[in-house]
Amino acid sequence: MNDVEGLLVDLDGTLYVGDEPIPGAVGAMRHIGDAGIPLRYVTNTTRKSRRAVAEILREMGFPLCASRGESLVYTPAAAAERLLLDRRVYALVAEPLLEDLHGVYSPTGSPSTCSSAISETALPTSGSTGRFGTSWTARSW
Repeated sequence: MNDVEGLLVDLDGTLYVGDEPIPGAVGAMRHIGDAGIPLRYVTNTTRKSRRAVAEILREMGFPLCASRGESLVYTPAAAAERLLLDRRVYALVAEPLLEDLHGVYSPTGSPSTCSSAISETALPTSGSTGRFGTSWTARSW
């Protein structure tokens, strides 16, 4: 791996399944870290915050340094925050994701962009649950 400058590693189904790490995955990530290869964890989850994903990784024993733990995890909400940093957004997302949008989500004023990260659901009527059982959060001003 001498020519590798860094790794992006998917999570669910790659490093763990459900609540259990895949055998050898924790050791492999530690070996990569010990070799000095930059590592970032990536996921497409739209139901958990970056902090929650980092905590799951810590609980399973994956290497995340305390000072940079969350910054080593990349989620769709965290990516959206970076892309929309100069805007206020009206976010139609699961409640836990609002913490990842703190730099762009504002409960006051008028939104300049509507950000939708709804998965597995059709837009329900206000306050109800979508067709597939996934609820959503919309904050209005």
